[in-house]
Amino acid sequence: MKSYFQKRIQDELNISEKQNTIRLKNEEGHTFEAKIFTEDRKGNIQILLYTLNRQIIEYDHPKATLEKPNIYNDRIQTYKITRLHPDNVKGDRKYYIPKGAGTFPFIPNPVVEKFEKKEKIKTLVLTEGAFKAFKGAIHGLDIIGLTSITHYKNKNTKELHKDIIRLIKTCDIKNVIMLYDGDCRDVSEKAIKEQKDLYKRPYGFFASARNINDLLKDYDVNFYFAHIKSSEIKSKPKGLDDLLITMKGHENAVIKDLKALSKSGKYFHKINITHSQKTLQRYLHINTVEAFYDFHSGKIGKNEFVYLGTRYIHNDYENKLEVVMPANAENYFRVGNDYYERYERPNKLNDLETVIAPRLKSTITDDHGKNFLKYIAKYKDFVNVPDHTNYQRVIHNCYNSYAPFSHVPVEGKFDKTMLFLKHIFEEQIELGLDYVQLLYRNPTQKLPILCLVSKENATGKSTFAKWLQRIFSQNVTIIGNAEISNDFNAHLASKLVIAIDESFIEKKTIIEKIKNLATADSMPMNRKGKDIIEIDFFGKIILLSNNVDNFISATDEDIRYWVREIKKPEKEETDLLEDMQNEIPAFLDFLDKRKMYTERKSRAWFNPAIIRTEALQKVIEASKPKIVRELENSLKEMFMQFRKEEIYLSVKDIKELFFEKSYRTDNDYIIRTLKKDFPKVKQYRNKEGKITTKRYKIPFWQQTVNPDGEEVFEIAYKSAIGHPYVFKAEEFLNIEEYENFKTSQPEPEHEDLPF
Repeated sequence: MKSYFQKRIQDELNISEKQNTIRLKNEEGHTFEAKIFTEDRKGNIQILLYTLNRQIIEYDHPKATLEKPNIYNDRIQTYKITRLHPDNVKGDRKYYIPKGAGTFPFIPNPVVEKFEKKEKIKTLVLTEGAFKAFKGAIHGLDIIGLTSITHYKNKNTKELHKDIIRLIKTCDIKNVIMLYDGDCRDVSEKAIKEQKDLYKRPYGFFASARNINDLLKDYDVNFYFAHIKSSEIKSKPKGLDDLLITMKGHENAVIKDLKALSKSGKYFHKINITHSQKTLQRYLHINTVEAFYDFHSGKIGKNEFVYLGTRYIHNDYENKLEVVMPANAENYFRVGNDYYERYERPNKLNDLETVIAPRLKSTITDDHGKNFLKYIAKYKDFVNVPDHTNYQRVIHNCYNSYAPFSHVPVEGKFDKTMLFLKHIFEEQIELGLDYVQLLYRNPTQKLPILCLVSKENATGKSTFAKWLQRIFSQNVTIIGNAEISNDFNAHLASKLVIAIDESFIEKKTIIEKIKNLATADSMPMNRKGKDIIEIDFFGKIILLSNNVDNFISATDEDIRYWVREIKKPEKEETDLLEDMQNEIPAFLDFLDKRKMYTERKSRAWFNPAIIRTEALQKVIEASKPKIVRELENSLKEMFMQFRKEEIYLSVKDIKELFFEKSYRTDNDYIIRTLKKDFPKVKQYRNKEGKITTKRYKIPFWQQTVNPDGEEVFEIAYKSAIGHPYVFKAEEFLNIEEYENFKTSQPEPEHEDLPF
């Protein structure tokens, strides 16, 4: 079975081995031979680009960085364009151009040879694509291929590609033709059906020709817009390569027709736009909307269509176009008595996100006129209904403040994403996948407060939040502490995820606000200058902090927190976020097919026990008052040293043993601490359950002299009487400590001291 390379290069384009070989030069000036078209291991066709001086074009590896030395800094890449195998094409993308390396023209070998000989070229043709340029050059056309109709200039200098300029000057070129495909004036039925702006496509060709013409003003050349007359030729060839293949045996007639600039051609339509572009505007039928509709009425018919942002429909009875919705009117809406505008603005990640801002009625009429108001949609109220599979902007005449979901699941690989999630969640990876799957598939489900903490930077905490933002777009917001404490919360009300970065929250009111948000079913949306309205709330809280154990206050009873301490990765991935963004469709497809690892066990889905981590325990310990920590540690030390299942101590005993020197505290404070922070510790009670006086013994270390005359410490006991509290070993020791405690031999008791 023939490969894609064989079919396209050898059979269709009929390119021989010799024609596919070019002589190039290295930096030292030595020549070598190279293949222009090659096949990669995935069956794609790679196209080698080079300069007029026969030098290959090189660029730095995309992952190379000047700031930080890495293995990619020395990996210089050869510039090649990849024409994807049809089986590898996803969406409309058929070509891969090296990212961030700029764009360059494809110059066939015959053109390079004429440049070297300084041979005069009367007419130079520019076209889109290396295949078209190569096929044209084989048949004697002086032609250069652009990677796109918009890739005609250097991105830094904003001038025509320097090799095109050098060729014009060296070969004394008099005419330049920009040759477009035969469908440059067409509109598709799909674009009409999807309500896309039909003006954009023909205008793109117009703008391309106009801009190239402007860049040629300094070079005293005539510039022509041209396209193939596809509809007038059998088999309807679209590009130059298709035309030459169709007209096999008559290639000379095709080339001659294109070069005949003074007369109308059989195969090409040509327009001289050197001094004016109005003729081209009229030819593309973009001079007026009426002219556009008349030309495309066969396809548009009675359908509504968008032209320059305005939606029209043809009134057959009156034979005229009527405005259905003016340009920009869809970006305005009224809820109750208030007007709003929906627009895009860049966020701190430089991504465009859609925001909604209130607008005065007078401002709208000043900008668009009073007649504009009648086209603005009117809704009864706001609602917040998150949905990623069946989204609705309007629900029962209420405006859905939740933003649309833009991704479409597509089967594919998501290796970078999976490696990253394993780094974040480690042994809890299945729980982490459940968390993200619930965000996507069940966005109304309450979830625990996910806390990602680490002492170091560049561990992936913020990347996780930014990745969620790439998936759920403006339904995820990344804010600071000040914004969560702000009374005006309209910017949070409809969010799916609220990530608080660099969290260090001390105020108890803010901590309680975060806890309440995590479980709230609704939120009073407080907008500046507007009445407060109640709106359903489904936001999930994520805290990101470099403070590992004191970023927030927590107690043993807190079951809302899922704390993960993130390690620094062994290798830093410079383009990780972009790589994961490219994998989003494949990852969503995986989530659609994945079976949940857990079942719903609480209001926040997860059983609190399975998300309780050592990192959370650190936070709980650090959150305790100093008196609590010292009392716990002191009692734990007593249990481990004296091997007693129970120790009796009164408030007076506690103060004398632990706090007499280090704390200025009274008995009432100790009692309040025991009641608040040690709820399981109770005062001794008799069989009837009444607090009563008890005789008890307090172990301590006593220094004595053994028979050998050596000073040693032995356990002794001080007798006491009072109303002691009962401290139990199993309540102060963790599982491992308690097991060790039970297997160790207790110390022998000494005689009671006399009362």
